[in-house]
Amino acid sequence: YGELRFLQDYLIPAVGAGQAVPAWIGPRKAQQDFQISGIAIEVKTSIAKQHQKVPIASEQQLDDTGLDALYLYHLSLREVRDGDGTLPAIIDGIRNQLSEDPTNTALFEDLLIQAGYLDEHRDRYEDTGYADRTGQIFHIREGFPRITEQALVNGVGDVQYSVSLSACAAFVVDDETFRIKIAGCRNE
Repeated sequence: YGELRFLQDYLIPAVGAGQAVPAWIGPRKAQQDFQISGIAIEVKTSIAKQHQKVPIASEQQLDDTGLDALYLYHLSLREVRDGDGTLPAIIDGIRNQLSEDPTNTALFEDLLIQAGYLDEHRDRYEDTGYADRTGQIFHIREGFPRITEQALVNGVGDVQYSVSLSACAAFVVDDETFRIKIAGCRNE
């Protein structure tokens, strides 16, 4: 849900579907969910109560080595029974945005399958909607609370951990600045 919302709300408006859909690499089990023009974005979505934390799958997920910039987009939601903002509604919205682009429509459909979404299971998702609580964008850089591959002691691996978002306030990027940064990735 969070990756699709990011695709619909940020990436497609900023760079267009032709660049946005191929940038969605999360379903391919990449370290981050999106990569475009040297910028990577990891998306985390939560319906948890406060104090919120995000799970980090590996020592590479928040490692910005080789990237121009790395961001963490966190979307905090409230589950609403029979509410708007369902997973099928988000998917339908993106499909509508892609309706005149057969190449990216086919890619999007393939990525949905890789992510585990099948249209024949649509009814499983239609009763649960989501309402936004908060959305935050963090610039992952020196000082951000994280474990990177370079910091591992010899013999340590398969690292999984969590980051408390309350400890990341100094790394918040305002929405407009982030949108401008992403729009800079647009191919002219």
